Formats: sequence, structure tokens, C-alpha cells
Amino acid sequence: MKKIFLIAAMMIGSIAQAQVQNEPTTEATGAYFNWGRAGNGYGYCYEWASTGGVLNGGSPVSNYNCERVRPSFFNWGRAGNGYGYCYQYTPDGIAMNEGNPQSNYSCERTSRSYYSWGDGNDGLTHCYQYTANGLVLNQGSPVGDYLCK
Repeated sequence: MKKIFLIAAMMIGSIAQAQVQNEPTTEATGAYFNWGRAGNGYGYCYEWASTGGVLNGGSPVSNYNCERVRPSFFNWGRAGNGYGYCYQYTPDGIAMNEGNPQSNYSCERTSRSYYSWGDGNDGLTHCYQYTANGLVLNQGSPVGDYLCK
């Protein structure tokens, strides 16, 4: 009976030790979360050692960890095709989500788009949606004329 109890106690002890090792790093260790730029040029959340190196083998961690310390933001930007899209940026202005556009709603909350008449590629005037800084949205496709009236 003593032998079984001792084995059980040893097993419980090793399980508890493993759980402690898997807990997130605390401020007491000097580690912290902050945004960084990956090799692909886009922004990610990383856990950093107090010495400045990236922890977790260089892998990003959940954005939640950085959002609660230094929130990211959404803003309109110009894509390679010349049209406007909504992007998410780190507080340092680095594009996130591997440069993929996000929902227009995310940008509309802080920087409203607008509708205005413009000259189309077909030589006719159409109603277009523009970002707050004047970039054409919807890949250059016109929207309903009623939106410009």
C-alpha cells in the first residue's frame, strides 16, 4: 500500500510540475508581450524575453496578449491594385494579417467612407464608394446611383 501511495504521489508531483512549466510567463520573469515584424514584413504578437529575444522559438502568440497592452488599429490603405481596402495595423503602423484586407466595417467604425460621382473607365459618370482618404473601394466597381443622390 505504501508503495502504491508513493508512486501515486510521484505521478501527481510530476503532473503538477508539468502544469507549472506550461503556464504563461509572468511579469516576475521579465518576459512581456509586444508587437514585432516577422521576416515576411507583417506584424505579429510575440512574447519577448527581458533580454530582448523572442521566446516560443520565434513563433507568434495570440494577438490577444498584445491587444490588451497596446491595441492594434484599423485604417484604410491602398493595395497593389491601386484600390482602397481596410487593413489592420500594429500600433507601430505595420500591416497585420499577412496584408490581407479586413472587413470594411472595422474601418467604418473610426473613419467613414463616402459616396461620390466619378468618371468610369467607360467614359461615363458613375457613383463610387471612397475611403476617407479618397481611395476608390470595391475594386473600382461602381455602386448604385441612389447612394450618390
